Order: sequence, then C-alpha cells, then structure tokens
Amino acid sequence: MEPPDRNEADARAGSDLFWTPVWSQQHGAYISLITSWLVGVVASDERSWSQAFIITFLLAAFQWTELLQEAMKKRFRIVPRKKLWLVLYAAAALGTAVWLFRETKNFALLFPCIVGVGAIFLLLSLRRQHKGIVAELLAFSALAFGGLLAYNPLSHPGRDVVELWILLSAYFGVSVFTVKVRFEKVGLWPLVGYLAAAVATVSMTVDWHNGLPFLFALMVARLVPALAAGDWYRSLKIRTIGFMELGYCLVLVMIFVMGF
Repeated sequence: MEPPDRNEADARAGSDLFWTPVWSQQHGAYISLITSWLVGVVASDERSWSQAFIITFLLAAFQWTELLQEAMKKRFRIVPRKKLWLVLYAAAALGTAVWLFRETKNFALLFPCIVGVGAIFLLLSLRRQHKGIVAELLAFSALAFGGLLAYNPLSHPGRDVVELWILLSAYFGVSVFTVKVRFEKVGLWPLVGYLAAAVATVSMTVDWHNGLPFLFALMVARLVPALAAGDWYRSLKIRTIGFMELGYCLVLVMIFVMGF
C-alpha cells in the first residue's frame, strides 16, 4: 500500500482549516452577551422562536464586528479564510436582522441604539481609546442590549426595558473595574466609587423589586476578593477570574429565574 501523497494531505488540511470558523478571543464579552440574553429570556412574559433568532443575530453581529475592527486597524492581512467568515457572519447577522424586523416589535426600535453605541465604540477602538474606563463601560452597556432584545420581543418596549438596561449595564460595569484591579491599572477606591454610584443610580431609576437586594449583594460579592484579598486576587490567572465571572453571571440568571 502506497503512503498518501504529502501535498494532497497538506492541501486537505488547508481546506479543513479554511472552513474552520474564526472566533473572537473576547471571552468576557461572550459571557456578558449570553448572560444578558438569558436574563431577557427568563424575565420575559412570552416565549417565541424569535428569541433563538436574537441570540443568533447577537453572536453573528459580535463576531463580524470583531473581525471588522481588526481589519480596519490593519492588524492582520485579510487572508481568504477571514474574508470568508467576515462575509458569512455579515450574512448571518443581516439575514436574522431582516427576519427580526418583520416578526418582532422591539427590534426596529432598539436596533438603531445598538448600531449607534457600536459605531461609537468602533471609532474609539480605531483611535486606540477603547481600553479606557468610559469606553469599556460603553461596550458593556451595548452588550446589555442583548437582554433588551430578548425581553418580550413581540411587544412594544416600555419603561421596564429601560430599567432592565440600567440593571444589566450597572452589573456588567463591575467587570471593568475588577479586571483593571487585577492588572493594577486602577486602585480599589475607583472600584468602591463605581459600586456606590451604580447602586445609587439603580435605586433612583428602577422600581423596587424583591430581587434588588440580591442583585446588590451579588455586585458587592464580586468586589470582596479584590477588596479583602488584593494581593491574592492580583496573583490569579485571568482564566480563573473568567470562571469566577461565569459563576457570578449564573447566579444573576438564577436571581431572575426566581422572579426578579
């Protein structure tokens, strides 16, 4: 039996790689986006197939934006594989967006807001200003729109949609400061200051729910490791912190499951 031709094997491997999806390495964004969507689904009074289309749209749009951002920064040469997935993600996002425009009532109203916030963040990214606190808070507030799209998608949005956005934005914003504390880019007082501002904003703008004390307790719990054991927390691997954040997000979803 003759051994397989090496060139043929290399060509087959290259073909397989060509069709392998290009995934963003922003794992924290994945966690926040999917958590936001899950919160919107469990808090919703209605269930429909549109919510499955919404998460498809969100993930495709996120992947497309990440590739577009890297391409516009000219950080890589646009190889054929990345060209392919740039087109495929765009097609998936566009296709699901058209369906959602036709079949849901909230998408047409929220979509311009998502595009606007995304455009601002993309501009900041091109100017190398996307690592600042304000820019990252803006990015997490954009990820919170995933929950708004999934929340009662067949109904016109009301005040409760704005309240949900404030809640999710305040919660996700804590991640900006915990990560920066880990890399020693900010001290502990900005972390405490943000928590106080977030709790005050939520308390003044959101109608009281029985779940609010649990949400505030969860936000405080996320800060305890950084505040009480700063040196230990800064020594943790970023992967470990990622798993901690995943655990916190699962608790957040459970709070809404129990009837926020």
